[in-house]
Amino acid sequence: MIQHTELISGDSVRIERVLAAPRERIWEHLVDPAKRSRWFCAGDELRDVGQRFAIGFNHTRITPEQRPGSPPRDPNEPDFVSHGEVLAFEPPRLLKFNWEQKPGKLSEVMFELTPQGDGTLVVITHTKLPTREDVV
Repeated sequence: MIQHTELISGDSVRIERVLAAPRERIWEHLVDPAKRSRWFCAGDELRDVGQRFAIGFNHTRITPEQRPGSPPRDPNEPDFVSHGEVLAFEPPRLLKFNWEQKPGKLSEVMFELTPQGDGTLVVITHTKLPTREDVV
């Protein structure tokens, strides 16, 4: 896997990865909540520009690790729920949405999928991050 991460401004980061899968398969893992929950977050299916959605983060689905001193978590309940809106939807090439990363603070995430050899170049650009700590 080829990877590159770059701080592009004080509130933005760009991540590039080449994944060994066709972009249609990666697209499905972005928009289908059952597939997305295995690597990122569950919640609503993403279908079109202007759609309002909720996504639920439950890191116990991804890893059993807990931060020291944190209370036990119910693996069936999300750690937190965030809301957002789909800003661009061009299957299977481009997905952009905003979401409430912190209460009252919307950031924007854009996924660009480009065929590259037998795989797909995935470029994730996350902008308008609320704090410097969220960037790194």
